[in-house]
Amino acid sequence: MINYLSERVIDFLKESEVGYLKIDYNDNFGIGFDGEESLGEENRKQLKGTQRFIDKIQRELPDLIIENCSFGGHRLESSMMRRTDLSSLDQSEKGFRCCFTDDFQGAAFYLKKVGE
Repeated sequence: MINYLSERVIDFLKESEVGYLKIDYNDNFGIGFDGEESLGEENRKQLKGTQRFIDKIQRELPDLIIENCSFGGHRLESSMMRRTDLSSLDQSEKGFRCCFTDDFQGAAFYLKKVGE
């Protein structure tokens, strides 16, 4: 799978000279990310595979800016934020609409990369 993704995604990004990639994943992880005995072990493996692929993208395209946009998908957490240049709370601004003017509504909230 990694070889297939490398050919399709990384090669495309290189050939197209893309400088910015937004990863937006709005799916529910499901239950049980507690370990191999967990009901969610396959989900945990999928997340680790995703993280390994992001690491590979960064090694091969060190100047590429990657945004982690996925509050609804529970990927706005430290292990994903460490791997990306910025993170945003895409749909999460809806709860804050009472606090901001109309021109601000719909804007993403950007968070600085963890550890910087």
